[in-house]
Amino acid sequence: VFPKISTSLKLPQVLSMLGSIGDYEIAQSTGFPFALKGAKLGKKGDVLVPCTLSSNVSALHKLMYGQEDYDATEAVDAISDYIINETGYNEGSATVTQSPEGQ
Repeated sequence: VFPKISTSLKLPQVLSMLGSIGDYEIAQSTGFPFALKGAKLGKKGDVLVPCTLSSNVSALHKLMYGQEDYDATEAVDAISDYIINETGYNEGSATVTQSPEGQ
């Protein structure tokens, strides 16, 4: 599965850490998108829909880069609008809302 994982670590680094895996503790966990709703979209199958992509991307920039006032790009806004049109889900539709900080 390693070729399917995106990480900055090389396989030998991961393998060298396996011996002490019992010492690790997951302090926090979260995932992107932060505000989402599950849906079944016909032939597309089961999906997790960001509510909305624009607001989730802004939250991601706040978490990763400390940008409090980040505005999503026009491209992200266009994709977000497409998702809203396809699903009917907006920010108020989220059934899962995770803190970007994992708390």
